Amino acid sequence: MRPEKNQTRSLSTAKRIGLLGDTPGDLKHIFIVSKTLWARGVSTLLVLGDSGFMWPGHRDLDKLNQRLSARGQSLYWVCGNPENLSSLHKFPFGDDGLRWVRPNIAHVPHGYRTGLPAGLTFAALDRANSGDFGNANKGLSSRPQESITDQNLKVRGREHVDVLIRDDAPKPLPALDSQPAETDRFVPETGRQYSDAGLMPVRPKLYLGRHYHQNVDEHFDYGAFGDPAEARIVLLAMNGSPEAISQAILDVRTLKLQFFGRTDTTVTELTGREAGCWRVTTLGSSHILDFDRWSATRIPGKGASTTFNDRERPLLSIRTCRVGEGGFWTMDNDGWADPMEHYWHSSSEIQSIERIAPAPQEQDSSPDCATP
Repeated sequence: MRPEKNQTRSLSTAKRIGLLGDTPGDLKHIFIVSKTLWARGVSTLLVLGDSGFMWPGHRDLDKLNQRLSARGQSLYWVCGNPENLSSLHKFPFGDDGLRWVRPNIAHVPHGYRTGLPAGLTFAALDRANSGDFGNANKGLSSRPQESITDQNLKVRGREHVDVLIRDDAPKPLPALDSQPAETDRFVPETGRQYSDAGLMPVRPKLYLGRHYHQNVDEHFDYGAFGDPAEARIVLLAMNGSPEAISQAILDVRTLKLQFFGRTDTTVTELTGREAGCWRVTTLGSSHILDFDRWSATRIPGKGASTTFNDRERPLLSIRTCRVGEGGFWTMDNDGWADPMEHYWHSSSEIQSIERIAPAPQEQDSSPDCATP
C-alpha cells in the first residue's frame, strides 16, 4: 500500500534543509534533533545514510511520522549500510521519484535528481561498503547489494550537480587519509574509489556525506584532474553525543552550512527564509513575525509608546533582524483605500529571538502565539 505523501513540504522547494549524520535506529536522537531544528525554523530534514528505519515491524516509522507531522516537518533519507532493502523495496516510487514510506517520511533513491531554489541542482548517490565487505560470510556480515557498481554510476548520470549526497568520501581527503587505521575499518579502498568515480563527472560544489563517524570539512581540488574548480567536502559525525557535530543546516540558496550541537536551539538572526512563527524581543517591546502567514505584529511593552504597527500587517521583507542590533522590516498596506504605499518598522536593539507555536486557527484574532 502506498502511503499518502505530505503535500505541504517538498525537498525541491525547501529553502533550508536540516542535515543529520548516522542515526542507526536511534529514535531518541532523531526526536531531539527534530525538536532543535523546529526551534531553528527548519521543516525539511535529510538523513545522509544509516537511518535504521526499515527493520522489521516499522513501528518506529509510525512514531517518527507522528512527531514529524505535529511539528510540520518532513524527513528524507538516503540508504547507507546496513539497510533492509528487501523491506524498503516493497514501497513503490511516487510520481516525484521518491519512496514515501509514511506521509512525512520518504526514501531518496540512488540516482535521484531534483532542482533546488535559485536554480541549483541536487543528486543522491547512496550506499557504502561495510568494514567487513568482502568477507567470506556473504549474506550475513557482508551485504553485496550495499556496494556501488558501474551500473549505479550510469543511473546517476554525468550532468553537473551543485549538491551531491554520497554515503562515502572521495580520495584524497587529508582528514581521513591521515588516519588509515581508523578509517579502513569502516570501508575498504574500493568504496572510496567509487566515490571518486561518483564525484568527478558531476563536479559538485558541495559534497555531503557521513560513514566515518566524524566531522570533516575540507576542500577537494579538481585541479589535479585538469579543472581549476574545487568542491567543499563535508562529512557529519554519528548520533549519540550532545556535543558531536552530527547535524547542520544547509541554506540551499547560498550553500552555506551552519553546524551545532543537537540540543542547541539558539537563534541569533532571522532572514525570512525560516518557517514558523517567531517572537523577537527588543528593549521595550516584542514583535511576532509569522513566516507561515507572512505577517508582522508589534506588541508594545510596559511604558512603550503605541504605534500604527501595533496590529497584524502583511510582511513584505526582512532587511535585518539580528540579536544585538536594531531590526528593520517592511509591511504592505491595507489595500486600495490605504493612502500608504507600504509601512516599515525600525526596532530598538533586539535582545532575543525564539520560535513559538502558532495560535490555534480560532484564536487568530490574537497576534501572539502560544509556546509549545
